[in-house]
Amino acid sequence: MAHSKLYRSFIILQESERGHSVSKDKPLSGYAKVEAKNNKCRIAFYAQNLKSDYEKCNMMVICNRKDLKQNINIGEVNITSQGKVDFNIEFDSDNIGETGIDYEKLVGAALYKEIGGSPVFFMYGFLNGEQPKDNWKEYKISNCDERSNHKKNEEKKLEMKKVEHSKTKIDIDINENKHKDENVEKIEKSNNINSDVEKDVQYRQVEKNIETKFDDYENKIEEYKREKEQETQSEDLNKNVSSKNDNEFEDDNSFELRGGMGDFFSSVVTGLQEIKGFAEDIKNCKWYKVPVNDFEEMCNMSNYNKYTVAYYPMINYYPYISQYGYFMIGFKVDSNGEVKYVVYAIPGGKDKRDQPYCGRTGFVTWVPNDSSEMKGHWVMFYDFQNSMVVVPMK
Repeated sequence: MAHSKLYRSFIILQESERGHSVSKDKPLSGYAKVEAKNNKCRIAFYAQNLKSDYEKCNMMVICNRKDLKQNINIGEVNITSQGKVDFNIEFDSDNIGETGIDYEKLVGAALYKEIGGSPVFFMYGFLNGEQPKDNWKEYKISNCDERSNHKKNEEKKLEMKKVEHSKTKIDIDINENKHKDENVEKIEKSNNINSDVEKDVQYRQVEKNIETKFDDYENKIEEYKREKEQETQSEDLNKNVSSKNDNEFEDDNSFELRGGMGDFFSSVVTGLQEIKGFAEDIKNCKWYKVPVNDFEEMCNMSNYNKYTVAYYPMINYYPYISQYGYFMIGFKVDSNGEVKYVVYAIPGGKDKRDQPYCGRTGFVTWVPNDSSEMKGHWVMFYDFQNSMVVVPMK
């Protein structure tokens, strides 16, 4: 069935096992993109930091439904001398890899290599990060190249039977057609790559051991908790905050972030543009615009506080952010001006297709732009004290 609307989904690929990257301090990273419109589906892969001496690696898409569990090898890929993979291919929407499987049944993607007769997986990922409960690595692998070649061979046999009286001429025609097909295939691949250049994402190193990288951030939070405990005895003295001050927080976001964590978060947004009047339905919140020109910018650790609080939590949302070139970060405060939640907002329409990972990671609140009821931002609230995503009550 043809779909007139554009379907687009992104799958963040992660390292399956160590030992396949160019160096220990450069883990594998990448993504897969599935786009479908009308009756065509294009699948693109990008990966980096792979060992360049690997040969005959394959890209795979994963189908996991109750009635169908299957891995589909959609083609071999070349790894550049820089350790990068840039690959895309197009199928009929209802016939991915010549298997008769519809694109809507795809749930994941992987990069693997046949070693000793068995597949060794370098990278993999799933829609919304939801990995199948059973062992998907043991699913049967269908090779679209084999199916395609088998189909071509059958067609050639039929053609030769029909015109046996001119066998010599047929052999020549077949060879000529083969060369023509190869030329057409090369041109198509070149065009596909060129058309996808605008979406080329320059993935860079993303450190895997986040526990070590967040030590400073966690220490700040623990220090803040200790300060709050010491203030508990005198908390009653500060409860009588005038309604005038409360109204100032609600109606005017020119207030300053207060307390130890206020100073810390203020350092995070140094150099960022404060956006007044943004998402006014979310009271007591200061908002800042975080420009993102490319993936490398999100991995810039020159300002470590900014990296850990602003950029790193949003890395997996880069496919959504890249369409607009920015996201928003906000700090929602209590009546005393102390930060209670860190709030993230990603631009997009109210349509579920624009909602990051269908809301399963916390982006469940949509706020419209002032100028349009069709355009707005998806918002997620993060309780940094308890390290958890929270959902506001309606």
